[in-house]
Amino acid sequence: MPLKLHITEESLNLFVLDLWKDLRHLDVVDLAGRKVIRRFADNSTTIQEELVVINRLQAKAPFKIPEIQEHTSRYIAFRYIEGTRAFNLLMDLKTLYRKEKKALYRDLALQLLDLLEDDLRSFQAVTMGDAVFTADRRSYPVSEKLSALYRILTSILPGTCDFMQITEDLDRIAALYIQNATNPFRDATPKNVILEIPALFQQRFSSYEERLATLKEMCLSGTLNRYLEKEKIYQIDFSGCKFLCPQGDDWIALNAHESSAWLRSADRPPSPGEGLTGLCTKFVRFSRFGGRKLAYRLLNYEAYNVRFMHDNEATYFFELANICQYLRDHNIIRSSHLGDLMNHLFQMSSFKPARDYLQEARPLDNRRAYYSDVYPN
Repeated sequence: MPLKLHITEESLNLFVLDLWKDLRHLDVVDLAGRKVIRRFADNSTTIQEELVVINRLQAKAPFKIPEIQEHTSRYIAFRYIEGTRAFNLLMDLKTLYRKEKKALYRDLALQLLDLLEDDLRSFQAVTMGDAVFTADRRSYPVSEKLSALYRILTSILPGTCDFMQITEDLDRIAALYIQNATNPFRDATPKNVILEIPALFQQRFSSYEERLATLKEMCLSGTLNRYLEKEKIYQIDFSGCKFLCPQGDDWIALNAHESSAWLRSADRPPSPGEGLTGLCTKFVRFSRFGGRKLAYRLLNYEAYNVRFMHDNEATYFFELANICQYLRDHNIIRSSHLGDLMNHLFQMSSFKPARDYLQEARPLDNRRAYYSDVYPN
């Protein structure tokens, strides 16, 4: 008998408010003869809060941020960059490497990752001693984020545990995270970096195969190597900087992300934040990475197929199951429910829902565009 999801108005509302990335409005327009992208305020960070952070970073940090062309109380207009996200380039290089087994593709990916690591080190260095980023800041709302995520998933998936059976374990994980939340939160996932490489701009291609062929030629000719430099890399989205997190959180987001984890090796130095704190932090970050994608899969499958066409949430739940076992061995987790849930969510990562529940419940504005690289596709 096919699995039937238990979809309620409450679960859809919670998904839209906490996990649905498409709630934040973007548009691309011409401003005085220049193309700009307008990024509108979301429901948690005001434009003024984000402006303070961006202006401070542009004054102090050595990495590049797209230039602000205009701002109002509703949006910030940045110079539009025709290029590709670091995530997409890393995933493409991973695809080529696995197809052809040529070290060149891995070497180029490592070269890019080294540049991203340098930017993260710079961010943490310039923000830690600056009251703009640390004074009167509260921890990343880890308890609320974990609660919303797992409340949604346990409510819509029959056969999982009751949410109340895992709340105490989630609270203990969150408590250790909060106790060590001393660094401004960058949200350093490779999806928050754009490389100004016009030749890889997604609108130039009619298929993914065409893009891979272009990238392959750029790699073999040495063209891509010339683009992997500081002047071509732009850090975006600083809306999370109002929060504090453990130092290791952003290193996990950068180095343990699906797009970069394939580059790990024994001779690469470990990221900051090892030990139990690091594992609790990884639980939080992997829960958000995997949980958002799975929620999209189950509730908004049309958007999932575009936005996460290069992602695989199973990667995160496989790791989360192992993390839960380790945390249980060290008495951070006290029951088997959380680990069992991760194994169940791992299995659900290949489930294909019968329909798009969000789209049916709330037909979306036709002007909204889902995208998988630099907006819009």
